[in-house]
Order: sequence, then C-alpha cells, then structure tokens
Amino acid sequence: MATLLNICVLFIVMAHASLLVESGGASNLAPSPLAMYQTYLSRCSQKVAQDCRDEIHSSVVYGNQTVTEKCCSNLVNVVGKQCYDDMSKYVATLPDLNPKKDEILQRSRNVWNACATH
Repeated sequence: MATLLNICVLFIVMAHASLLVESGGASNLAPSPLAMYQTYLSRCSQKVAQDCRDEIHSSVVYGNQTVTEKCCSNLVNVVGKQCYDDMSKYVATLPDLNPKKDEILQRSRNVWNACATH
C-alpha cells in the first residue's frame, strides 16, 4: 500500500514538472534580488553622460579630478542622488577598491555636495 502511494506521489510530481517545462512555467520565475539590483545599477550608470563617466569616476575613486559644471548638472539632474549613492557604494565594495572604501565614499559625498551647490 505504501509503495502504491509513493508511486502515485512520484507520478503527480513528474506530471507537474513536465507541465511546468511545457508551459514555460519554470521560466516565469521572478528574477533574483541580485539580478534586479544589477539591472538597477546598470540603468543608473546609463544615465551618466558618456563624456562625464571618466571625470566622475576619477574624482570619486582617485580624487584626482574636479567634476565640471556640465557633469555636475548631469549628475544632479539626470542621475539623481539615489542612483549616484548606490553606484558609489557598489564601486567601493569591489575587491580592488574595498581597502579604500571609506575614502571613496567620502569623496563620493564631497562630489555630490559640490555638484548640488552649483
């Protein structure tokens, strides 16, 4: 009797799994939070004007560049504080830059504050 029950349960599970595959149910799963966050960061980075990317990056990561008024305008009015802060936090946690995380985050705040006052 127990064997028959096990076979019935196995049959139901297999039938359900095959329906998921045939109907595409398995591909309708929600993206992982990590994938969604990476997509969000990618969209944020696309808001940074192409000619401002190196300028802002060098200013935040290395502290050897001043962000021009044009790039400040792009940063404040197009990218926005939330996207900028989230991108800065992500960059600061990259393995090569993590030892300088505090410096990078401080420069990031300095850049934002300087740009926001323009």
